[in-house]
Amino acid sequence: MRSGVRRIAAAIRSRIAVAEPVAPNVNELDDGDGSGGAGDTKSGIGRIGRTQPMKACQNPLALLLVCIGAAAISSPVASATIVTASNGMTLYVFDKDKNGVPTCYNTCAKQWPPYLSAGAESRGVGWGTVKRKDGSMQWTYHNRPAYLYADDKKPGDANGDLVGRIWHAIRQ
Repeated sequence: MRSGVRRIAAAIRSRIAVAEPVAPNVNELDDGDGSGGAGDTKSGIGRIGRTQPMKACQNPLALLLVCIGAAAISSPVASATIVTASNGMTLYVFDKDKNGVPTCYNTCAKQWPPYLSAGAESRGVGWGTVKRKDGSMQWTYHNRPAYLYADDKKPGDANGDLVGRIWHAIRQ
């Protein structure tokens, strides 16, 4: 087991090079000669941008833990629950809506139908309604009007997420 980890770590080390941070001022660099200065003080040549593997890359277990940690850090975003309508279809918010007022009408509303309230129903904490121009009531989630997406064909589809970088699946 341990030799397998070492082989993986060696393979990863051979494919990456991690540079030490470069000090913003050449006078802040220490070249290790005890003078506290950068490089050869007589010729004025410094050693800026030296590349050395990080100490963690020299320890296979530390390298493995760093890789596992990087995967664990990214997982909460991916595992956030997408909010759906009562029929299981993904719900979206529109960046151009401000102060809880819907702005998606006409052609926009054909592609992004508003998620309408039937009236007496309740969806829980964070949910409310807003009156649209036609008098219908549209659901809001944390004061943001909620929409469906016409290209989502079945429950679980989230094809509208990040469309135009202004449409976002609602996540909680």
